Amino acid sequence: VGKNLGLNSDGICAFTYEDHTIVIEVPHSVGSVFVYASIDGREYDIEEDSWALLLRSAVPGNPAVCPSLERQGTSKANTPPTATLSVTDRISELDSKSFRNVLENFIDSVINTADRLRVCAA
Repeated sequence: VGKNLGLNSDGICAFTYEDHTIVIEVPHSVGSVFVYASIDGREYDIEEDSWALLLRSAVPGNPAVCPSLERQGTSKANTPPTATLSVTDRISELDSKSFRNVLENFIDSVINTADRLRVCAA
């Protein structure tokens, strides 16, 4: 990743990588790390059914990454969906090298998913 990361007092760290905001969350009492990023649907002219199909196949080679779709705002019917990609792991099972691998693979998945959505929207 090439960045020095640190959690704030709430156990959260966020940074931007290639126009994507990556959030790392380590709640104090849970024992897990949550990593997630959102892809704004306003950037893509894709129907919601197509979004769902794309996301099911858009995270190749990384079954740990979980995609989800949600409409934002008050008039949800006319709002493009936002895709959220996430991964969760137990802190006790991670050393610094394995966490770095999880994070780098997750970031690659986010970038690859956004690239696939751009191709489909073109």
